[in-house]
This record gives sequence, structure tokens and C-alpha cells, in this order.
Amino acid sequence: MEKEQIEDIRQNLFEQIESQDLPEESKIKLKEQIENASDEDIEEFVKQQGRGQGQQCIFCGIAEGKIETFKIFENADILAFLDINPASKGHILLIPKKHFQFLFQVPDNIVSNIFLTAKRIMPIIINVTKAEGISIYIAQGIDQHLSHLVVNLIPRFKNDLLRFTWERKKANQEELKEIAHEIRSRIGKEEEEEKNQKEHEEKQKKHEKDEIDYMKKFLRRIP
Repeated sequence: MEKEQIEDIRQNLFEQIESQDLPEESKIKLKEQIENASDEDIEEFVKQQGRGQGQQCIFCGIAEGKIETFKIFENADILAFLDINPASKGHILLIPKKHFQFLFQVPDNIVSNIFLTAKRIMPIIINVTKAEGISIYIAQGIDQHLSHLVVNLIPRFKNDLLRFTWERKKANQEELKEIAHEIRSRIGKEEEEEKNQKEHEEKQKKHEKDEIDYMKKFLRRIP
């Protein structure tokens, strides 16, 4: 890799750090690490990113306590903390501690944990900030700045100028019908597969139980 390319990567990393919701002290430390990294270290970092084994993401670092933040709530699976570049006063980020990019990748028990926690702390946020409501925002894919799932709890205030809007267009009725049919069909297929899997597991458990019961009866007959 050319020297010029490495410096471009180094500058890009600086910009990424600066754009993240981190305490200033943490940003300084991360920038120092990148500044002091050798060209070989930077090149290896890029290779690792390409293999999907890149340097730990910032949210993972926060979850492991390697990066300081203003923690609100924590348990074994999730962490909630204040955004230091908030959309509004009291803006909270709620993340799974394990690294998942998309909501559909997260185990059901952790999804439940995330949203039950959101349900629990939302009225507290409103009471503390005197907000008039809360918007929940989850970026997935194209709008995602980091590849770690984050649920934004954003307190809303009168005239806060925050807008979650998009241009509404008249839909084609046939297209709606086709999309709805396709989604329903796929949901039905998944539900059927889950049902078959559950029945298979129950049959397997019954078979194992029958074998154990038979062995117990057999052993009791042995003098």
C-alpha cells in the first residue's frame, strides 16, 4: 500500500472518531493511538476490516468499559448511556453489549431486554427532562453510521425543530397487493418451518424419554 493511501486512511479514521458520540478525552486517546500507529499497523487494520475481523467497534469498546461514557443503565446484555452530541437534551443510546448490526440478528431475549428497558426508562427521561414526548429511532443499513445496533431514545420538546419526515407518494394498488402477498407468504413459510422444527424437537425429546424409560424398566427386571 502506498504511503499516500495510508495517510488518507489515517485521516479518514480521524474524521470517523470526531463524528462519533464520545467523550472528548476518549476521542483524544483514540486519535493518539492512530497517530502513533505505524504504516504497517494501519495496513494490517485495513486488511482485518476487509476480512470482517477489524478493530473493535466503538460501541463494543463502550460496552466493555474501555471507553468512558455517561452510563444510565446496564445489565448482562445491554447498556444505556447519554449521547454526548445529542439531538435533544437527555438523548439516550441503548445498545446490546454483543456486536450485532441489524435488529433481526439479535436474539429474541436481548430484543425483549432492550425494549422492556426502553419502556421502563422512557417515563423517567420525560420526568427528568420535562420532555413532551420521546421519539424512538433505529437506523438500519443505509443510514447506519456504525455497524452496531443502537436504539435512540430522543426526548421531544415544543419547537425543537427535529423532523422525522419523508415525502409521501401515491402508491400503485397492484404493487401494494403484490408486496403484501409476498410478505405474507414469506411470513407464513417461516412460521411453518418454525412449527415443523418445534414438532421435530418435541418428537426427539419424547423419543429420548421413551428410551430412558425403557432402560429404567429393563434395569429393574435385572436380578
